[in-house]
Amino acid sequence: MKLLVINADDFGQSRGTNQAILEAHLQGVLSSTSCMANMPAIEEAAKLWKQNPTLGVGAHVSLNVGRPVLPPSTVPLLVNSQGLFHGSYLQHLRLSSDPTYLEQAAREIEAQILKLKALGFFLDHLNGQSHIQMIPGLYQLFYKAALRHGLWLRNSQERLWGHPRPAPKNFLKNLLINHLGSYCQKTQESEFLGIRQSGVMDKKALLFYLANLKGDKVELLSHPAQGEPDAGYPLQPFVSAWITHPGRLIEKEALLASEVKSGLKASGRKLCTFAEMAIL
Repeated sequence: MKLLVINADDFGQSRGTNQAILEAHLQGVLSSTSCMANMPAIEEAAKLWKQNPTLGVGAHVSLNVGRPVLPPSTVPLLVNSQGLFHGSYLQHLRLSSDPTYLEQAAREIEAQILKLKALGFFLDHLNGQSHIQMIPGLYQLFYKAALRHGLWLRNSQERLWGHPRPAPKNFLKNLLINHLGSYCQKTQESEFLGIRQSGVMDKKALLFYLANLKGDKVELLSHPAQGEPDAGYPLQPFVSAWITHPGRLIEKEALLASEVKSGLKASGRKLCTFAEMAIL
């Protein structure tokens, strides 16, 4: 049996993101989502999920977006003077050889997972915001957390060929993550797709992937969202811009498209969650 998880990151990021993800699950082809414990709409996300538990859920741990779950004063190497996470991926890469930084990151990773469990989520997978779990030092922390909690650890290495269109910025991200991943211990065997189309996973791209899936187990990443950031919660400017990126509404519409539903059926794939993928 060939399996496919279509996953949306950022559940809990904003009320609009929550609504887009839920709609894409109930009326479209979305089977799973990853939850952000440190974002303003996570309590609403938990309530929505309890009403719709067929949606697979996992932990989308953030170390670079928003602020920590732990008091910022207890994780000083993770935050800036405003108590927000350092947004730079390269800064986290530089700090990842520092034992004190890694100790603080390990505590924050655990705190976010435990918060999601306390909210009532039955988690089945784990990864990091912006694929930060692929930084080798951090990957070991995520790997150990996945083992402790019995979660599927998502590996963001993606093949360099066989994509709908060239996307220079995403191609460089693809290269960087593949390079970092070469130093990481692999866990479950599955094919990952989506970085190259991040923010541009439109209907045409989804149909292309559905017609050209290779492995027996495949994860297809998406980022549906709509609307504005929630008021009253401090965010880095790049995060607010990402929430309102027009491509995210296009991604939601693609997940709802009747042609995509037909393409999924034609692929012969069983749409599933990470929990189902782990046992099948």
